[in-house]
Amino acid sequence: MMNDLCYTKFAKCYVGVAMSIKKFDSKHPQLSELIRFLIIGTIATLIDFAVMSLIIYIPNKAAFDYNFFKVFLDKKAASTFWVALGTGLGFTIGFIFSYIFSLLFVYKSYDKRAKSKRGFLLFLLFSVIGLCIQTIGVSVGFGVLGINEWIVKIFFVFVVLVFNYTTRKKYIFNSKTKIVEEQFNCEEVKEEA
Repeated sequence: MMNDLCYTKFAKCYVGVAMSIKKFDSKHPQLSELIRFLIIGTIATLIDFAVMSLIIYIPNKAAFDYNFFKVFLDKKAASTFWVALGTGLGFTIGFIFSYIFSLLFVYKSYDKRAKSKRGFLLFLLFSVIGLCIQTIGVSVGFGVLGINEWIVKIFFVFVVLVFNYTTRKKYIFNSKTKIVEEQFNCEEVKEEA
């Protein structure tokens, strides 16, 4: 009896939250999309940070006194090579997660082009550009300027976040582009006939 009561309360709460989200989504679609982008971006960033920290820690365990948490605190123990490699691999794994969940969760209105090979390649191209911005930035900030790698990485995460959202929205997940392309294709077909 108690389990049924708990389940009923949970179900009502879940339905209420789901309806509130749907209502908010319909009233504020752009803001809702941005919030979903930030949620997926945050998870991808946490994946990125976890991979980077493991790449820095595993080959340098002794330098960190076999304490994983010193990865975040001791900037002298990591070499620029491991920081750059960790940045690259973390970004790559975060990219894969981000692409899949951008299609499934973030962008509600997009055309089939986003799921095409061209859409994937554009997503990859913009991600590689973001990776270059982040890797060069972290390498220069940490290796040349001597700033803590995590402070530099967090700064460049925000730079790349803005770059990713604007490029993906404009060139991949833009429903307005779909309308323009459909009109163009219709005009081509009429001319051929």
